[in-house]
Amino acid sequence: MKHLVSGIFLGLALATPAMAEEGCLLIVDGQSKAVIHEAGEDCDQPNTPASTFKVPLAVMGFETGWLKDGDHPALPWKAEYGVNKPEDKATTTPRTWLRDSVLWYSRVLTRQMGMETFARFVADFDYGNADVSGGLNKAWLNTSLRITPRQQVAFVAKLLEDRLPVSLEALAKTRETMPVFEAGGWTVRGKTGTSYIAKGPLRLGWFVGWADKGEQRVIFAKLIKDKKKTSVMAGPRAKDEFLNEISGVLKGI
Repeated sequence: MKHLVSGIFLGLALATPAMAEEGCLLIVDGQSKAVIHEAGEDCDQPNTPASTFKVPLAVMGFETGWLKDGDHPALPWKAEYGVNKPEDKATTTPRTWLRDSVLWYSRVLTRQMGMETFARFVADFDYGNADVSGGLNKAWLNTSLRITPRQQVAFVAKLLEDRLPVSLEALAKTRETMPVFEAGGWTVRGKTGTSYIAKGPLRLGWFVGWADKGEQRVIFAKLIKDKKKTSVMAGPRAKDEFLNEISGVLKGI
């Protein structure tokens, strides 16, 4: 990557005091995997993946054939699914499932797979600690499954480089279905995640994915941890922070 070395030193220089305390911002070069920017004390600390786990779930869904493409299947909401937020009541497609983080759609998908297939995929993907003892409906929701920001980056790299043990079609469809954002000349594809720290009331937030600018590509994981109670979901805040800081952190690359 052009100016990679200078970008690495600039990125490190721009680490903020807050990030030096808790959380993590890890950005690596998409080709060499060299670390461009690393800040925060939690880059090797396992945490619940929360809704970032929808990315490996999408790979599983496309591989099994239950997910067809970004728009199918389109499933209507049912009262039995419950509601976490207003978007949950809408008819949901794979694309809106990832965009709006619709939990019930994840659970319909995992029930279609069954525990044996689900556990095999997680193990084959070498995803985090691969512990799905928390169950088919909530292993990724502050129970058994844990992953570090560095492991998140490694998983995304395998997704991008067709190194997961599934079909090329499943990987391509997953990449195409990811939420897309624009920031500072970068096209960013990523997934948020929000969970409570321990049993609350403080939250942690994820934003995990990759960003492209011309021929340049980076892979990133952003993790924030609340120090005080707030009404704004931590995952969307992690995303907004990353989109606001990407230009400065990657300036000169």
